[in-house]
Amino acid sequence: MHYVRVGTVQWGMTMQRRFCDQCGVANRATARFCAGCGQALPSDEPDGEELEEPTLVHDTADPETVADAPVALKKVSAAEHDPAPTTVSTSPPTEAPAERSAGRRRVALVGGLAALLVGALGVTAFALIDRGPSDERLAHRQLQLDAALLDRHVERVAAAANVAQLREAGTGAATARTVMLGRQRELADLEDPTVRQDALEAHRQITVVLDGLGTLATLSEKDLLPFTERAGAILEATNVLRDGLAERVSALSREEDGLTPIRVDHAAARAATLQAARYLKRSHERLEDWRQARVRYRKQRSSATRKAESYRGQIRGLLASYNETRDDLQEYVDDVKIFNESTGEFEDALNTARGKRERIRGQLVALNPTAPSRVRDEHQALVSLLDQAITATDSGVALARAAQDLRDLGDYETSGFELPEYDRFRELSDTITRQRDSAVAAWERQMAAYLRKLGGNPPKRPTV
Repeated sequence: MHYVRVGTVQWGMTMQRRFCDQCGVANRATARFCAGCGQALPSDEPDGEELEEPTLVHDTADPETVADAPVALKKVSAAEHDPAPTTVSTSPPTEAPAERSAGRRRVALVGGLAALLVGALGVTAFALIDRGPSDERLAHRQLQLDAALLDRHVERVAAAANVAQLREAGTGAATARTVMLGRQRELADLEDPTVRQDALEAHRQITVVLDGLGTLATLSEKDLLPFTERAGAILEATNVLRDGLAERVSALSREEDGLTPIRVDHAAARAATLQAARYLKRSHERLEDWRQARVRYRKQRSSATRKAESYRGQIRGLLASYNETRDDLQEYVDDVKIFNESTGEFEDALNTARGKRERIRGQLVALNPTAPSRVRDEHQALVSLLDQAITATDSGVALARAAQDLRDLGDYETSGFELPEYDRFRELSDTITRQRDSAVAAWERQMAAYLRKLGGNPPKRPTV
């Protein structure tokens, strides 16, 4: 079968063709991409049918104008295609056969070169359109995000001042590590093996750092050592970045591509890791010292200590009961100022308060033998305080009776403040108030000193 390019040049040969599965266009046997649609051709041997190259017939007098002549393909039979000049040639009769043959060869050469040029341009255009961002740009974009994440969470760890803040910083780092996993898959798809290897290695080492910082999220005051155990892996990763990897990653950012240099701050990550590890180690040691001190404290608390604490608790209870009687007495004084007709009821209340104070005094005296020798004098001062409180109560009862006597005589004009009983009562009350505060404070100081001597106060828990 022959193909004729009507009105141009003719030549003929037999070639193998490869058909595109996408658009059906016939391509050269050595073509890698389809000249019609740009689809990549399979790499197996061509299975197309043999086609004879089109026979191109030149129908102009000047062979040099063939390149500019219109082209058309026409399928003709073998009977129609007669290479003899009398059948297909339209050249002037004066043209020699040798000249016509030379013209055909020149036109064939020009046409072949033009076809090759068109095919090469098509393949090049397809490659440029299909290429997209370079591997360097893709790696740069991902690693730039990795470096930004690393900087952000390293700064938070470096700024933490206690365990709670370190735990919060660790939670953020653990979340960032989850984000990093998706980027690793994108870097693994890079085609350039050198770029892929360096990018993946840098990504893995940054992930190791964030993964180690993420263990801070699990900190508890009962166990501060998990991070110190992971610090070795973090430091190893920073060493890998320091020993050339960070420099190779930075080299992906070429100035001619307009890319910002990638700076993986491995030094800051190392410093923050060491700082956190040292702080947690010291905090762990302080807590351990406190726990051991607390154990020793409990062991050292002898029976004498327990007896002293029991004594202190009983005395404090008696003093609280005495203060309640003082409140009752103050209510009585307020009522006396009103001079109503219920003065007798207040006298009964004062007698009740007097009885309570006598019982409190009796209990204080009974506890005197159990008082530590160091606080015997202060204990006796409390007993004396109750004696004066009882006397003041008697003075209040006398004032109530004097006021009632005036009411019985029909004197509602005289004020209770004018009675001498009130002056006595006021003097005793002021004296007792001063002595009570002084006596109770002295007793508390001596008891605290005695307990420190026996076993000391409980050790204070350190703040971490």
